[in-house]
Amino acid sequence: MSWLAANPVCIRGELPNRDLGYPATIELHDRSLFTVYYCQDRALDRMLDAVKAARASTSSIPERLRIVLAAHLCTLLDDVEGATAHVQIESLPPARRAAIVKKRDRYEFALRRLIEDGVRTGDLVNMDPAIVARGMLGALNWTVTWFRPEGTHTAATIADVLSRFLLRGIASRSPAAKRTLALAADNE
Repeated sequence: MSWLAANPVCIRGELPNRDLGYPATIELHDRSLFTVYYCQDRALDRMLDAVKAARASTSSIPERLRIVLAAHLCTLLDDVEGATAHVQIESLPPARRAAIVKKRDRYEFALRRLIEDGVRTGDLVNMDPAIVARGMLGALNWTVTWFRPEGTHTAATIADVLSRFLLRGIASRSPAAKRTLALAADNE
């Protein structure tokens, strides 16, 4: 049996976040090992596409940033099988790991540029964009440890709430503290 990189095999896991592991290795009938590395590229491509769309948008910078953060979470929790693999890359072969790190760094840098744009226009408070971006990414990526698709809220709801929560901390014109943020519909 041969496996072509041009014809990837998508495997769906039964774990809560639908990943089988980072990576998953199975023993074939001839006792050889077959290792599957999950969709790091597809997930990062989606996240980079969200930043590209946000940069082209005429919405306010805080709204563009909110959309990117929500897209990140939807990709991570719901849209792309194995999307969480971009945060667990230690077991990848060196060349593959380098390619993923390069793409992941491009995404982080693009997020930082959006934050820098917001600081420059006065829409976001003046804080170190690298620290803010990494803090946001850390909060978003950590959701894979507690999100359950069969839980109370959908991935879209969690994406909506967390993206607004994270943005509110850096928006210079934050809504009143007592304002209630409505949840996105959980009827998806």
